[in-house]
Amino acid sequence: YLNYHRMFIPLVGMAFILKSLDRPGNFSKSKLWIPGFFFVLFVWQSVDFQKAFTNRVTFWNNAVTYSPTSAFANNGLAWSYHLDHENDSALKYYEKVVELRPDRENVRMGMALIYEEDQQYQLADSLMEKEFFATKDSSQVYFYWGQIELERGDTAKAIENLTLGLPAQNVSRNARLYYDTLAISVKNQLPEFTLD
Repeated sequence: YLNYHRMFIPLVGMAFILKSLDRPGNFSKSKLWIPGFFFVLFVWQSVDFQKAFTNRVTFWNNAVTYSPTSAFANNGLAWSYHLDHENDSALKYYEKVVELRPDRENVRMGMALIYEEDQQYQLADSLMEKEFFATKDSSQVYFYWGQIELERGDTAKAIENLTLGLPAQNVSRNARLYYDTLAISVKNQLPEFTLD
């Protein structure tokens, strides 16, 4: 827990250092060991804590280590593994998130995208359907489901779902990026959409 309070603990160290310097006449070298000890402790803690920021996976691994029951931390680690195409590890942590917080949004969508890559289409579709019950904004689900159907070659169904999912662009940067990269032939069949 010392790591999570490292913004406040240095204030204690500064108080010790400043206390020994409050009266120049009372200053003695024998009092230096106290502020020196805390200075070394804080430097060591800060250097040690910086290891958690080496990369995305290390950061979220550290978060899960210190908060194993946090759905947010487990989701961050799952997402990191997903981006690195370490699908088995990603699924393990996505499943842990569902176990901890069944109502957590976008988790089943992440799992569905992995199963889609593995061409396990029924499982991917089942997870996307379950996402409708977990998410408050169904437009995101429609948008990503439309993306999946477009990749499968079902253009008519994809356009229908992408149209229902257009409002997702207001809240999802990934949806906006995907929309921007859609083929012109598909974009021409979607209603015109502008950000609020």
